[in-house]
Amino acid sequence: MRPVEVLKLGGSLFDLPGLRGRVLAECRAGRASVIVPGGGPFVDAVRRLSPRMREAVADAEAVEHRIALGATRVSAAWAAAVLGVPVVSDRGALPDVCVWPAADAPAGGLPEAWSVTSDVLAARLAASLGADRLTLLKSVGPFGSLAAAVRAGALDTHFIAAAAGLDVRWVNLRAG
Repeated sequence: MRPVEVLKLGGSLFDLPGLRGRVLAECRAGRASVIVPGGGPFVDAVRRLSPRMREAVADAEAVEHRIALGATRVSAAWAAAVLGVPVVSDRGALPDVCVWPAADAPAGGLPEAWSVTSDVLAARLAASLGADRLTLLKSVGPFGSLAAAVRAGALDTHFIAAAAGLDVRWVNLRAG
């Protein structure tokens, strides 16, 4: 079986000039490169509507979380179109490069809350696929450690446990 790497594409990078070339340059030859995009402006829209949801729904945060996960399917379709690669969510026959919606990553046992981000879902996916590396493509950092990134709010509090045993690499695509 061919090695797999997972690349988490931060939604804050969706407006980055030359995004396609920058992301594809991070994919390593000889591996299946699975790109998990964040929610970007699609999840930001859910966040903006949060006050209305909280006025109307008792368990608003859980409902918002489910809607935000659904929005990651839109961001995956957007990223796949921009990158010129297919969307997949089946580990069967991964192409050289593809996009995998965060909503289709393993989430069992995680709370339905804003504290769970696409970063932790990408880490969970990397572990489930037996990936040899998880690369975080971000617009901030890098930080001295994953714990420092959590303290700075650049990663969610569930990330360190989800990434245990993974080779995690941090790339700030806005830095250069």
